[in-house]
Amino acid sequence: MSHSNAFKTGTTSGILPDLRSFLILTVLLSALSLFESCTKPAQTRRASEVFLQTVESADDAGLDTLRNQMGDLVLLPEDLPAILQVLEKPKPDDKLGENSIRFLLFQRLAGIQNEETSRFIEQLFPSLEGNAALQAAALGVLAQGKSEEPLRIMMRILRQDTPGLGPYEGMVLGQLFEFPEKIPLISEELFLLAIDSPYELQALELIAAGLSAGQIKPADMQGSLTALVNKFQQTGLSAQTSRRTAEVSDETGQIKSSILQCFAYFPADTTIGQLLYQTMNDSKEKPSVRLAAAMAALNGGFVVESAIWEMLAGDFRTRNQLFIDLAQSGHGALFPATYFNQQALAEGDLAAWLASRGNTPEAFRLTGKVKIENGPEAGNIFVFEFKEKGQWMAGISGPQPLDSTDVVETGYLTTSKFEKTGKRKLTEIVEDLIE
Repeated sequence: MSHSNAFKTGTTSGILPDLRSFLILTVLLSALSLFESCTKPAQTRRASEVFLQTVESADDAGLDTLRNQMGDLVLLPEDLPAILQVLEKPKPDDKLGENSIRFLLFQRLAGIQNEETSRFIEQLFPSLEGNAALQAAALGVLAQGKSEEPLRIMMRILRQDTPGLGPYEGMVLGQLFEFPEKIPLISEELFLLAIDSPYELQALELIAAGLSAGQIKPADMQGSLTALVNKFQQTGLSAQTSRRTAEVSDETGQIKSSILQCFAYFPADTTIGQLLYQTMNDSKEKPSVRLAAAMAALNGGFVVESAIWEMLAGDFRTRNQLFIDLAQSGHGALFPATYFNQQALAEGDLAAWLASRGNTPEAFRLTGKVKIENGPEAGNIFVFEFKEKGQWMAGISGPQPLDSTDVVETGYLTTSKFEKTGKRKLTEIVEDLIE
């Protein structure tokens, strides 16, 4: 009995000090954690305050240093007044465009903006004239606004004869593709931009996207039908009566294609039906526009003759896009059987790859096929020669499935180095292009 009591006493006396130490340590750690959580925001705010104060008086060299620090900088809503103060005044590095301090601050502003921010940008915008990068960055903040007001201010600025923003235009309306729920809020303004503005293409693409997503209802568009028909016809006339660069001609085709996509959502209308029929049968029209007209007619409930599908599938410029469009619309069976094979789709795939890089091949001829049995590249690789500006050059497309009855419309190894085939073997060409 005495041994048992002694054992219990010894055990208890050994545990109590340890338990007290553990409790004290736990309390200290909790206090330290609480202290850090309370002081960290203050330190962050202080760092941002110092940064923004330094920007105010920095020269070129100082701004260069500050730009390098922005990656780790945390800006909080409390910093908003100081940010607007910095943005209000021109800076020596504004000429750097998207690498300037104000451009970078505009990008950070989107996440912490409020109602005051929208009004500030509207007042500031005229002073940014001549700097497309800063104008686009400012409008981009409004495009990411969380309420209707910044969107309406953005559209108001765009409609006030704002010049095109060149390579920065995608920063403005292009951002709305990620937020289709915003499109109905500005649908009326989008129609106005689509009819006549430097942003007509993006506005039309947004309208088409809004219709496709169900965010814009066809019934809401009836008042715009006549304007869109006139826009389509005027775009066609301007393309025929003026000498247009290849770049402008491509944009013209994209504008007409976007209008045609919109037509597909209108209730069947005789005027639209005639326009679609004329366009898809117009041999002088761009192939991509004829394809858009055919798909708009199909999706709009109009009859499309089989000869149209044969024509579009027979053209390597539209073949694979037709294959994709028909499949996505649930009409894959309409794709002509003559071109439902690996070689034809491989040719169209290489043509699409070249077109995406601004190349315009005139013709293709098959050089051969290389079968790769194993590894990640397993499949059939088709080797072609394509003619461009009088020169025949080698390119590959694939892999197509080893099962020759199966097809894919896009091969992840499709490429070209724009070199002549020469006397190289097929396997040498393929190895050179996929290395």
